[in-house]
Amino acid sequence: MSAHLIGNKSKTNIGKLSTGTAADAAYDEVLVDFFDYTLKQIDNGFGQRPRVQYFNIGANEWRFANAWPPVAAESKTLHLQSAGNAVTPGNGHLKFESPKEGGQRIPTATIP
Repeated sequence: MSAHLIGNKSKTNIGKLSTGTAADAAYDEVLVDFFDYTLKQIDNGFGQRPRVQYFNIGANEWRFANAWPPVAAESKTLHLQSAGNAVTPGNGHLKFESPKEGGQRIPTATIP
């Protein structure tokens, strides 16, 4: 049985950032509602929910949207930079500022 369904929620780490139990807090509810709606055909409103549910790491909260990427998302460019040895842990960095020499452009989307 899923740990989520029996109430075992563990802390979640995303890199060095701990989200506590917030990142998986809604998973069990969504799973049960999905199965009730699709398998048991219980009209619990699952079909009317926004189509996208995502976790915003910076705000440590779940967000909802009807499309991906969300309408409010804005595209930004990140530059991979290093002191010359990016394969060494702690040496490579992603920055919004353009590097003085070289560098690689990595397009990404940020969520407001």
